[in-house]
Amino acid sequence: MKLIYRDKGGLFINDTYNANPVSMVSAIETSKALAKSHRLIAVLGDMYELGSYEKEGHLSVGRAAAANGVDILVTIGQKAELIAQGACEAGMDAEQIHSFSHRDDSLAFLQELLKADDTVLFKASRGMNLEVLVDKLL
Repeated sequence: MKLIYRDKGGLFINDTYNANPVSMVSAIETSKALAKSHRLIAVLGDMYELGSYEKEGHLSVGRAAAANGVDILVTIGQKAELIAQGACEAGMDAEQIHSFSHRDDSLAFLQELLKADDTVLFKASRGMNLEVLVDKLL
């Protein structure tokens, strides 16, 4: 979890090296605490190597995003669509959930969405290379 404090008070949390359901939920909970009264945006990508737990693991992360009050959920990747599904099923407003098939497809959306004081969590399995997105947004 690399914390990158932005000039106008916002925070990027770059946790893009590895991911599994337990680490994803922990990152969401920690990010919520760090966001304090600011908006929390979670940019979450596919988790690899989950085997038979792949579907349930992704759904559980979505449920955790909803339960922890993530303000905007952005999912990236085919598997991560299950994160969006889990969040929606857990009561998160569908208008707060945005899914993209590839990280580059999300860049323009995030550039328009992000405010100076937002706390933004970036987390996915290493193969998703979400750190590229972090670098472009900085």
